[in-house]
Amino acid sequence: MECPVCKIGETEVKDSRPGREGEVRRRRKCRGCNHRFTTYEARMEDFHPRQMRERLETIETHLAAMTPAFDSIRETARGLRELLEEMPQP
Repeated sequence: MECPVCKIGETEVKDSRPGREGEVRRRRKCRGCNHRFTTYEARMEDFHPRQMRERLETIETHLAAMTPAFDSIRETARGLRELLEEMPQP
């Protein structure tokens, strides 16, 4: 499993337990950067297109709600960069 932070493919499973609707929830730790993250795994015979569609719609809704915050952060970073560019260089 690839680490979402450093992209190294060496992770170890720290904990496994049953999740929702037959999924397996695994807590993983990257051996490269020590980042911890969760994966959810399901058998393909448990795959239900309707459930997947509902989950994707939920993700899209959450991302849409977060977009204004990301825009604000981007604008702040842009403003700080411009201020730094105007400062005299040592």
